[in-house]
Amino acid sequence: MITINNFNMRKLLLVFLPALLAFQGCTKDKPQDPDPSPVFTGVTEQGIATKSTVSYDPAIMKYLVKWQSTDVVGINGAKYSVAPGSPEKTAVFTKVEGETPTGTFKACVPYDAASYDTITEEMTVPFPSSITNVPQDISFWPMYAESTSTELAFKNLSGLVAISILKTDATQKVKSIGITSSGNYLSGTASIAADESAWKAVLSSGSDTITLNCESAPLDVTSWNYAFIPVPPKDYGENFTITITYEDNSTTVKIVKSGHSIVVGRSKVTSIALNLYSPGSVANEDIGWGESYSDSDFTD
Repeated sequence: MITINNFNMRKLLLVFLPALLAFQGCTKDKPQDPDPSPVFTGVTEQGIATKSTVSYDPAIMKYLVKWQSTDVVGINGAKYSVAPGSPEKTAVFTKVEGETPTGTFKACVPYDAASYDTITEEMTVPFPSSITNVPQDISFWPMYAESTSTELAFKNLSGLVAISILKTDATQKVKSIGITSSGNYLSGTASIAADESAWKAVLSSGSDTITLNCESAPLDVTSWNYAFIPVPPKDYGENFTITITYEDNSTTVKIVKSGHSIVVGRSKVTSIALNLYSPGSVANEDIGWGESYSDSDFTD
């Protein structure tokens, strides 16, 4: 039986049904929004302050280094590729895998070196105890940036010790260079802390030694050639020893003389030129960054 109330209800349904179906048609198959991952831009510090490769420019007495397309950046644990810009101290980063970063962006280079805790939102960076020598390569040098915007200003977390060795009568190439500072951490896992004008790495455990392994690219010491080793910034005083090991496993050990001091600055190159054939006859190269040392600062 169709009563008045039922009839009116059915009339209302017939009136509004087309609109209802149209509304459902508009919302049912609505496409999902694409991944909203932002594209980040990164800029490094001036001078000796970028990544991957390094070369000396005598005209300005600074080391010039460039972003490379092979670099990988970690931002809040996600992996980003690098597109070098112009000038090459700038770059654009695009996500290739991982969760889309949100909130405060914490970035580190190289990507494999950093560990990001999604719970505490803290990042730690390992300083390796052993690195492989690749001529002019500094891709192991950690940089860090933190920002609430997608424009990331990277700061270097360590200094670079550039060791140049001359032994004109050498019959063996160098297969490793080790730096030891007893009681100081030269390698280990570092936390990131704010500094006055940058960020600094704080090592609270680790090893007092770092070794540059040159076996895959032995260092020819019959002419001056720099080998780069990342070292935490600090005034090491007299507590700084260099051990040079040749392909025949013979060694040369250089120890800082009493009253002399080795200072490694953050984001600076510390030059150490060692003439192992004729001690004391070294002409130091003025690199314009940090301190320079020679045989006069070391004893055998």
